[in-house]
Amino acid sequence: MMAWPLTPQDLDPSSVLDVTFANLELSPRNQLLFTARTYAPHFRRYSTLFSADLSEDKAPVIRQLTFFPEHITLIRGSNEIQIQNRFGVFRSIRRRATITAVEGIPNFSSGGAVGVGGIMPVRESPDGAYILYFRPHSAVFGSLLLREVASGQEIVISHRVGMTSQGPPTKWSPDSSFFLYSKDNALYYYSVAQLKANRVVSESLRKIGPGSINSIQWVDNTLYLLVGSTLYAIRNQELFARGIYQDLVQIGLIIGTIPFSYNPAFDSFQVAPDGQRIVLIKNRRDLFLHSFEKGEDALRSSFAISYNSFLVDSEVVNIIWIDKRNLLLFTRDLAGDESLNRLYRVRVSDDGKNYRLQQAPETTVRSISISSNRQRVAVTTPNRVYIKNPTSWENLAVHQHPQALTTLWSNEDRIIIAGKYVIEERSPLQEARKIIALSQVSNYGFERSEGRILATSANSAFYFDTSLANWQSSALVLPAGARERPVATEDYRVFLGRAEGSRYRNQIQIRHLNDYRTTALIQPPAQRHEPFPTQNEQVDFFHFRHGSRIRSRKVALALNAVDSVQGLNHILAVLRDYNIRATFFLNGNFIRSYPQETRTIAKAGHESASLFFNYFDMTDIKYQIESRFVQQGLSSTEDLYNKVTKGELSLLWHAPFYFTNPAIIEAAREVGYTYIGRDVVGDSWRGTSTL
Repeated sequence: MMAWPLTPQDLDPSSVLDVTFANLELSPRNQLLFTARTYAPHFRRYSTLFSADLSEDKAPVIRQLTFFPEHITLIRGSNEIQIQNRFGVFRSIRRRATITAVEGIPNFSSGGAVGVGGIMPVRESPDGAYILYFRPHSAVFGSLLLREVASGQEIVISHRVGMTSQGPPTKWSPDSSFFLYSKDNALYYYSVAQLKANRVVSESLRKIGPGSINSIQWVDNTLYLLVGSTLYAIRNQELFARGIYQDLVQIGLIIGTIPFSYNPAFDSFQVAPDGQRIVLIKNRRDLFLHSFEKGEDALRSSFAISYNSFLVDSEVVNIIWIDKRNLLLFTRDLAGDESLNRLYRVRVSDDGKNYRLQQAPETTVRSISISSNRQRVAVTTPNRVYIKNPTSWENLAVHQHPQALTTLWSNEDRIIIAGKYVIEERSPLQEARKIIALSQVSNYGFERSEGRILATSANSAFYFDTSLANWQSSALVLPAGARERPVATEDYRVFLGRAEGSRYRNQIQIRHLNDYRTTALIQPPAQRHEPFPTQNEQVDFFHFRHGSRIRSRKVALALNAVDSVQGLNHILAVLRDYNIRATFFLNGNFIRSYPQETRTIAKAGHESASLFFNYFDMTDIKYQIESRFVQQGLSSTEDLYNKVTKGELSLLWHAPFYFTNPAIIEAAREVGYTYIGRDVVGDSWRGTSTL
C-alpha cells in the first residue's frame, strides 16, 4: 500500500512505518547515545533519544531520554501526566519532575517491540490507579485487561473484544469506581469495588443493554445513554440493577427522544452541563441541537446546524459546552490540510430555537481545551497558545511555543503545553515556565570535561541531570551543524549494521575490542510471514486481480461507493491519519446524488475508478448485456465524473457485485478500461452498527 502524498523523503525506504537507528556517539566512559527515528500517522517522522550504558560486562541498560507526545493525558487524581507513543506508556512522578515507564506495560527500553502504524491508546482511570488495555489475539480481536498500577495485578475483563485504533472501547466513571465497555454491540459495566471485594458477577449479569461506547456520556455522576432515538439518564447506583434485571425492566429516566435513530458507529453526541440540551453529530458532519423539558419524555425544540455553511470537506472532531447557551465546535479538514482546520463559536437563544454561528479568528488550530470551571479556554496553534474568555472571546494571554500540539489544564492556574520539541508547564496568565520533558532534540552530544549529556531543543540548550533523571537548562551550547561523532573507545566500537528479518531498518552493533565478540544492542522482534510462493501465477492485465506474489508484500485498498455516504467522513479521516491512498470505485448514480462527496474524495488525493453507471445485478436473466451497453455505461460515468470534479476517472472498473464474463471484459478493453477483479472476498456487507 503506497503512502500518500509522496514526497522525496517518503521515497526513502527508512521512512515507511518502521524504525531507523542513527547518530551513534560513544563517550570515553562507554556511554552510548543514539536516536530511533519512526513514522507516526498525523505527526509524520519524529526521533527519540536513548542512552545505553556499555561500561559493565552484562546486558546494556537502555534509558529513554525524550518522550514524544503522540497521546498525552492528565491524571486528575495525582495531577501527573501520562504519555503514550510507539515506544511505550510513560508517567510523570514527583510533581512532574521525572518521566518513567509504567510498570508492566511493554516498552522499548525494557525489550518490547516498537509499535508500527498507529498506537492504540490505553485508558487510565481518572485517579490513575488502574489502566485498561488490549492483549491482541488477531488483527481485529483481543482480550480487555485491567491492570492495577501500584501492585501490578492484571485482570482479564473480557475475551474477544473488538479492537479500535482509538484504544479499548471503554469509559471510566468520573469517580473511578467503575467503567463501561462495549462488546458485540452491547454495553457492560465493571465495578472496581466488586473487584476489591472479590465478588465480581459474571459478564452476562453486567450487561446493561444494546449500544457501543459511543452511545454513552458522563456528566458529573449521571450517565447518559442514547439507544435508538431515546435518551436515558442513569444514576451510577442504577447500573447494577440494570445489569441484573435487564430482561424485566429498563432502569433510568427517559430524558427525551430525537427525531431519528442514533447510529453509534458513525454518530456522536454531547450533553450540555445542565442536561437539558444535546448536540448530535450525525455522520461526523450533520449537527442537530435539541432541548428537552426537564423530567419529561418530550422534545421541546430542535434545529439543524447546516453543515453546508461551514463543514464542507471537514469533520467535527470536538465539541465543548461552555454553558447551556454557548458551545465551541472544532472541525478538521478531511484532506489533511491543517491550515483548513476551523474553530466555531455557537450561541443558542434562550428558548433553544435559534442559534448564531461565528468562526473564530484563530487559524491552523490544532486543539482546544477548557478549564474545569469553564472560565478559560486554551486554543492551541502551531506556535502559539491563546488563553481566551470563552464567552467574550477576549485574549487573556498569548504563549509562544514552537510547534505546540495540545494544551492540558492542570488546574485553573496551571497549563501543560505539549509540543513536538518540549513539554512544559506554565501559568495561564504569566510567562513563568517549567520544563517537564523534551519531546525530541535537534542536536545532542557529550560534554568533554564532565561527560554530561547536552542537547538542543527548540533553540534552547539543556543537560540531562542523571541524579534527578530530567533535563535542566544549560549554559553550554552544542556547536551548530554537522560534526563527527566519536564511535570508539579502548573497549568498544559501535556501528550500524543490517537487521535481517525485522521491521527495524538497521541494527546497532557493538564490537568488543577486548575479545572476539560482536553483539547487537537491540534484539529486534522477528516478523513472521507466510513464505513467498516459488513461482508466479499468471497475470491478466485486462482482468487484473493481483500483482506478483513473489517480489514483495503490498496491499491495494479498494472501496465501493454505491448508494450512501454514511461513514465516508470517518473512512476519509482514517485514511488521512494513516497516510493511505485508496481507490474508490464510484457508480454514476452515486456521483449524481453526492457531487460534493465525490469532490471530497478527489480532493483528498484518492484514486477514483468506475463502478459502472447503474448498480444492478447483471446476472439477472431479464438483462441482455451487450458491448455497446457496457461501453455507454462506462463513458457516461466518466463524463459525469469530469463534470462534477473537473478531473478524470482512472480507467479501471469492475461491474456491480463483481459480475464478470469474457464479453464485458473485452467490451471495456476496447474503450481502454481494465477490469479489476477481487483477489479476496471483502467485508463489503458488514452491518453499519458493527463498524
